[in-house]
Amino acid sequence: MHIRALQTDDLGILAQEVSNLWYAETGDNAELLGKAELCTHLSHSDAGLVATDDDGRVLGVVLVQEAHGQNHPYALRDEACAFGQQLQARLSERGIENADIVLKAEDALLGRAVEQGGQAGEIVLLVVMAAARGMGMGKRLMREGAQWLAERGVAQVRLATDESCDWQVYEHLGMERVAQDKIGDDPSLEIYVYQMPTPALVKRLS
Repeated sequence: MHIRALQTDDLGILAQEVSNLWYAETGDNAELLGKAELCTHLSHSDAGLVATDDDGRVLGVVLVQEAHGQNHPYALRDEACAFGQQLQARLSERGIENADIVLKAEDALLGRAVEQGGQAGEIVLLVVMAAARGMGMGKRLMREGAQWLAERGVAQVRLATDESCDWQVYEHLGMERVAQDKIGDDPSLEIYVYQMPTPALVKRLS
């Protein structure tokens, strides 16, 4: 397995995987929603790291940000933001106005965590391709993301998730749940923010 920087050519296959993971039941809108979500995550990122096999096939990706709401120069993010605006316009034309309600709620909760506990780096997105699951790929990518933050002097790492995801894995790693909330008026879906000192997380994942 190899780790390299995320490239524009990777976005199509990664957006398809996001569509398969979270939007498979939306029919004709799945592809558009997957692309829009990936663009939204990229708009909050300072770097992306991709795992590939020996033949160059993408196995997964991790997106990271050094500090919440404080973007550093990143050309791929700027490209994704411009494309994301086009995608949102197309979704609006189809009558889909709240496609990113979960992402907005998670971003707001991360903002509250900053207000209560200070700044931290963030693991913005972690996606493992279907063919690479069950091989420890998620753990490896998370370690690469945490190591990227550690090399830049980031003392704490946070991430946001929701109860539809495998949030127990973060508690198993020793991460602390520092914030939680419900999404909009839906009491059935909760979102969480987890945090851990960066060096401790890198060590735990090694």
